[in-house]
Amino acid sequence: MRNTHQEEDCSLKTKSDRAAADVYHLFHVGDTEKLFNEAFREHATTSTNCEGDLVMDIEHEQQWGLNWTERLKCTNCGYLSKHHELYKEVEVAAAKKGRRSSTANTGLQIGLSKCPMGCDSFRVLCMSADIPPPSSSGIQKPANRVCDNIKSQNVKDMRARRVEMREINKYRGTNLNNMLIVQLTQLSLKCMKQGRWMFVRKPFSIQGTYQPVIENS
Repeated sequence: MRNTHQEEDCSLKTKSDRAAADVYHLFHVGDTEKLFNEAFREHATTSTNCEGDLVMDIEHEQQWGLNWTERLKCTNCGYLSKHHELYKEVEVAAAKKGRRSSTANTGLQIGLSKCPMGCDSFRVLCMSADIPPPSSSGIQKPANRVCDNIKSQNVKDMRARRVEMREINKYRGTNLNNMLIVQLTQLSLKCMKQGRWMFVRKPFSIQGTYQPVIENS
């Protein structure tokens, strides 16, 4: 005997979820395929005579930055799949406590560090494209970690450059105790009307700075 009351409740909730599903999400393709294939096989085994559709359970989805944890549910029999993380985590050499960063959240912050755009501007772009934006805290935490790593790598790189310059000057016969004279120019990055980024020397409307250093000896 069919559970008509349960099916009607499930159908009503599904209709309300479908209105909330009219957005765009960022999913990892391989993990999404795994979610659907497992749910299809499990639903076909447990509910052999069900003719309902499997849809995203919008009410119980979880967002983490750009990433999503989803499960599927049946519009007819109330079947629920397991939650799947539809993203990849960053591989780290040493195990740390807590959740590992995802490749999408980390890659986003690396990209933002290379262009004159902040986290708030990125959230505006997401909302304009009908993509649920990450929360301010959810996007700021990976930004802090990435910026710390970039700073650490820059310090290591500059240290290696100094050692290399010292070796070059040794082969050139330069006295290593002499002061090294360099020339530094600070340029400001400003957006032009044509949509191009150009380096200017004016201090107003600055979006970023660029400081080339040249040996002048």
